[in-house]
Amino acid sequence: MNNKPIFNHIQNYSVSEVFNNAWTGFVFEFFSSKDLNFIIEDLIKITGKAVTVTNDPKILPTWTTAVLVREYEGKSPLYKFSLAPQNYPSISPIVTPLLEWIKTSAKTNTTTGIGVSLSFNNGSLKTVTSISNMDVAKMILKIDEEYLYSRFPDRKESPFCLSIKKLMPFNEFLNTSNPFRNLNTSFKMPNTTYYGLDLTEKSYGVLNFNYIGGKGYEEKPLQVEESIKYFIINTYQVLNISEYTKEMEYEMTKILEGYSKFRRCYYDPEFFLAEYKDIQVGVDLKTVDQIIKTFWPKLRDPLVRLMMESGLKKGKFNLDMELGTYQLKDAVLKKADIKGLQIMNCEVQGLMEGCEVWNSKITNSRILDSTLIDGNKLDGCFLESTRADRNNTINKSTISNNGEIINCKVTESVIKNAGIGKEARLDESSIVIGKPIETSKKSEELKVSEPKDYIWFKNLLGDNPDKNGYGNEYKIKW
Repeated sequence: MNNKPIFNHIQNYSVSEVFNNAWTGFVFEFFSSKDLNFIIEDLIKITGKAVTVTNDPKILPTWTTAVLVREYEGKSPLYKFSLAPQNYPSISPIVTPLLEWIKTSAKTNTTTGIGVSLSFNNGSLKTVTSISNMDVAKMILKIDEEYLYSRFPDRKESPFCLSIKKLMPFNEFLNTSNPFRNLNTSFKMPNTTYYGLDLTEKSYGVLNFNYIGGKGYEEKPLQVEESIKYFIINTYQVLNISEYTKEMEYEMTKILEGYSKFRRCYYDPEFFLAEYKDIQVGVDLKTVDQIIKTFWPKLRDPLVRLMMESGLKKGKFNLDMELGTYQLKDAVLKKADIKGLQIMNCEVQGLMEGCEVWNSKITNSRILDSTLIDGNKLDGCFLESTRADRNNTINKSTISNNGEIINCKVTESVIKNAGIGKEARLDESSIVIGKPIETSKKSEELKVSEPKDYIWFKNLLGDNPDKNGYGNEYKIKW
């Protein structure tokens, strides 16, 4: 990354100058049962802009035209109201009236929020660097997430606002005696849309912030205004400094607190076994210390990352040597980031990707490219390309499935582009968007890696796993 200064000397600006050269755009999310025509009429009056209604989230607003996205019909559908960026003093008077309208004519929940985009007029605001070539590490260290979470507590555990403070090394756990030397090149930087700070448009000179939101955000106009101003001033300060500040150094120390301990675990299995007795590690369910030490090079990377990224402190972690899969059981994970595991009897909140899941309680999470096999209970989740077989329960969730099968009980949820299985049970409050994919013909049994006949798995369903008419296309052979 090229962080070479774009100007040779620092120029300081007043707060008003910074605001005048800050361009902010907004996306307000809310549910409303009000007649669409009345909604449009109200929004035109508040914003002074024309309003285009669409079901395509890719349609962008312009200076003169706002965009109201309604993806589905329903008693109280989800809306996303987008305003194109303009300088903050000219757009800020619109924000409070919009919040007041949402308060009286709509409702919010834990999944809704206000997306804020930010860019600067670099021709007038001559900062040391621009957003497109900024030092991302400085931005991560400068943001005070606790300040923002204190104003919108629901966002602290939101799958749409993951913390940017978890820095993971690209490869092996490096020596941190001088962590600033290669911070941007040695650690992974958050670069997906569901972090509190969304960097996906950084190369275009735009930052997006997801920290504002949660149930009742419309009742907090002062906190909304404070947060937007914080985004602007905080970003300006990062762009207009050439070195890491003392505050950044202190924040880095906090972030890496305990890092040296994890690093020692990574290289020293004896230290891990002595320090983390509540995490039982096995290879083919054999937990003898000598076996763990022998296979530590295969165990350490996913295990230590699970401890760092997902806060694993207690549970059972196993490597199935025949299948080459990792399994996690009896763990409670908050703000997790889990990829490619078989998960059993766990409680999870966070992000799950490429997982196979049994008998687990999953709340307020994003679940991507995974399979919910049996006995799982989901609440307030977002599922994408995730198969859900019989004997699972999904409540108050959004499913965007690209043809994957939903074959279980679903309540108070929105289902988009899914195959609806014969055993699926949808309540009256659930909404199906798009033509369901036909599943009347018998489809081929899904070929997947399956767990061997271990006690862990067998005990989940008893000696006869199909005694209750399991009947899924995705079957477990014992």
